[in-house]
Amino acid sequence: MRSVLDAKEDKGFNIILRAIVSGLVSCVVYKVIWEIALKLRGIEAADYNGADASVLSMIKNIPVGIAKAYGGWNLRRSTFDSYYIFRPVRLLIYLFILGLLIHLGVTKLKGRGKSKVLYFVALLLMPLAENVCMLLAPGAGGVAIQMTAPTVMAGLVVLCLVDSYEVRLQKPIAIAVALLLYGNIYCVGTDLDAMVQGTKSMESVMDKVVTSLINEGAFDTDKQYVFVGNMSDNPLFYKNELWDRASDYAKGGQFWTAKECMAASYAGTLNRIGIKLDIANLEAYEKYLNDKDVKKMPCYPEEGSIVVDGDTVIVKMSNAYEVD
Repeated sequence: MRSVLDAKEDKGFNIILRAIVSGLVSCVVYKVIWEIALKLRGIEAADYNGADASVLSMIKNIPVGIAKAYGGWNLRRSTFDSYYIFRPVRLLIYLFILGLLIHLGVTKLKGRGKSKVLYFVALLLMPLAENVCMLLAPGAGGVAIQMTAPTVMAGLVVLCLVDSYEVRLQKPIAIAVALLLYGNIYCVGTDLDAMVQGTKSMESVMDKVVTSLINEGAFDTDKQYVFVGNMSDNPLFYKNELWDRASDYAKGGQFWTAKECMAASYAGTLNRIGIKLDIANLEAYEKYLNDKDVKKMPCYPEEGSIVVDGDTVIVKMSNAYEVD
């Protein structure tokens, strides 16, 4: 864009071309290295969000990846649908930055039709550059704005670009970028606090559960355990104000409630507090999650929230869980 504004259209075109080729080649090289690493380690990629797509499949689906890269970049997703705070200000700043870039192209390229087209092509490629990761996994369902907010970089780019052409706008741009960075730091800090607070609550509740298991004679390393329900929905789980504001990914103790995630999360929690108990296999989990008697059980720490069924101990943590 700078090259076009400086009447160096050939250089600008070459930069755009190199960026496109570099992005595509980098994705292919990354995928090849990824597959080699998997084979050397003797493991297979999961199908989660298209992670198991082959190199050939990725290349064939580049148009799909491009479409999803643009679909994942929109003001609504990065503002109103975001779990982060600072949303109204962020929306205004994005609109300000976009308006500034359009203003720069329109006012500085009057009478230069081809240059103006090249300039706006570069502008339209920015969302693809930010979400180029979508080319790696075109099977992914979508992309969420990252904590480090790649769109923040657009503000920094604008600051560097505008200083040579619109000196009078340097201060507003500097303020806008500073606000974006501040909001981003605030978001990350909020997430960190939620992870720490959630982890403390999670460990504290699990300590109490283990104590109850011992008191009720249900603590036995030869038995298998099924913990039912999202721990963060347990009445003993403490959540502070920042925990409520944080991203869902950062809320310690808020598990994904599918049986695979629930079993792994409780196994990890026990491991964190240094307690060895065998978590039941997924077949057992599915059985008890679909059990009508389990559904009627009260939640811990109420009486009846711990039940011994043969070699299996069921602990009802909350009513927040999925039934197949």
